[in-house]
Amino acid sequence: MLGLVTKLRMGNVFRNMGLFFIGWASNRFRGASVDFILLMISMTCFNIFILTVNDYYDAPFDKIVEEKRSRNPFCGENQTERRVGLSLMYSSVVLSLLLSAAVSIYFFFLSCVANLVAFLYSSPLSRAKGRFFWDWLTGVIWKVAVLLSGYIYFFEPGIDLYPWLAIAAVFGVLSQIENQLRDIEVDEQTNHRTTVTVIGEAATRTVRSIFRAAMVMALLTLTLVSEAYASSASVIVTTLAWYAFYKDKEIFLTSTACISIFLSETAVFPGNGGLAIFWLLLFSVVTIIISTKNWTLGSLKAS
Repeated sequence: MLGLVTKLRMGNVFRNMGLFFIGWASNRFRGASVDFILLMISMTCFNIFILTVNDYYDAPFDKIVEEKRSRNPFCGENQTERRVGLSLMYSSVVLSLLLSAAVSIYFFFLSCVANLVAFLYSSPLSRAKGRFFWDWLTGVIWKVAVLLSGYIYFFEPGIDLYPWLAIAAVFGVLSQIENQLRDIEVDEQTNHRTTVTVIGEAATRTVRSIFRAAMVMALLTLTLVSEAYASSASVIVTTLAWYAFYKDKEIFLTSTACISIFLSETAVFPGNGGLAIFWLLLFSVVTIIISTKNWTLGSLKAS
């Protein structure tokens, strides 16, 4: 069962939920009512649906590559894995819609749009993941939907939201770029006209650098808007450090951002003093060190 969880990439579900908690952190981690918990479960199910429906429709293409064929539960002959995968795919989308409807009609609409986009991304009906521009756009919509669901629950849309929307959009594009650079050979073999195959690998790496710079600009804007100088500065520094040392940026940035916002919004570190910066940077360095491949539990056992 643990192997199946790994194959279905359930760890990515929790990583992708990072942006959901930005609103809660901005509300000083208060107001987590039953509705908020239902909404959190709904968005978790949405992220499960993204992964499972993508694997389901990608099975014919993943069979071409040994590594992908062994990972995708819909490619193998193990019927138990296939049934579990199908059960997760169908139940996740149903739960996502039902639980969001139980919160409000607004969140139900948001969930409908997000799940529909997830379906159209992989489905042969549109196969947006193999279409120039549309592949990146769907990645943006997913991230924005996750952020909005957690933020709008606590706050009315305002100027404080716009930098976070920019960050979510950049996350969506960067995630697509990383995946498509990894799969560029397979996409070319299967005639998938992804944005990366159309503009080329070299141009894509340039675009990636531009979007990384855009993320930093969005964080700087957030600093000016919120005047949370210490927390925003720490997020910028840790983001750059994370890009330099480790590939899994999103969970780290969003978790650090939540902690930063919480500290700046409370009296723990009044006035956004230097102690806040020191604590957050120390947290960043320690997390980077223990998260690199050389410091995993498996490598420690091997040594």
